[in-house]
Amino acid sequence: MCGRAVVLLAASLILTSCPNALVNLNPLNVTTSPGSPNQVLAAGDSIRVTFSDPVDHSGAQGLLNITSAEGTVSGDLSWSGNTLVFSPVPALTPGKRYNLEFNGQVTLDDGRQFTVVKEVPFYSVSAAASVQLVSSSPANGASVTVAEPLVLTFGSPIDPTSFTSGFSLSPSTSTQVSWSADQKTVTVTPTAAWSAVTLYTWQLSSVKSTAGVSLPATISRSFLTNLDQIAPQIVSVVPALWTNATSTWTPAGTDLNTLQKGQ
Repeated sequence: MCGRAVVLLAASLILTSCPNALVNLNPLNVTTSPGSPNQVLAAGDSIRVTFSDPVDHSGAQGLLNITSAEGTVSGDLSWSGNTLVFSPVPALTPGKRYNLEFNGQVTLDDGRQFTVVKEVPFYSVSAAASVQLVSSSPANGASVTVAEPLVLTFGSPIDPTSFTSGFSLSPSTSTQVSWSADQKTVTVTPTAAWSAVTLYTWQLSSVKSTAGVSLPATISRSFLTNLDQIAPQIVSVVPALWTNATSTWTPAGTDLNTLQKGQ
């Protein structure tokens, strides 16, 4: 009993004399949003890094980096409690793949330091590939009849409303628009006819798929309408005689039997 009392007394003396000697061995938990690889971030959602304990704001902000194939994404940083919030400016492009990186040493308010390594690839709005124009007819620079329609085929279904607002034609012409059943092909037909001998230029800008993914860039192409609006027809065929003196052809009549031998 005496030995046990001595041990308990010693432990009590140590705890009493060194109240601040206890070390916090709890780990720092860090979560991100998006959190899983290739997650789709909804339109308008911000990017977040959340810490289980208060951290040095300035140091943590310097460790966050959002990138795409074109380079670093710009944006605004703010805090909500222990959560670092990144709001991209301008907004992320739908359908584009991005990468969230948070790598380096984080310092907590109590002085502890932790090394954090987080890398999360993600998509904005949709994981579908960007909208692509597969073909256009007439071809760029082609010469066509005044009745030939403009036919555009895309690699994915297109939102008709976005096409209406994103398609332009110069010079302005009254047209009718129709879609294929799968909404991948649109036909633009002049209400009357294209004007003869005219260069038409059409442009696509901000056209989106039904999944909300935009064209990666503005597309602009042209075609030229023909001079003649009516195809030529053969009216008649008659024999003719060549006259050397005048270097001319002279109709010889419509009946070859009436020609003299040698003519």
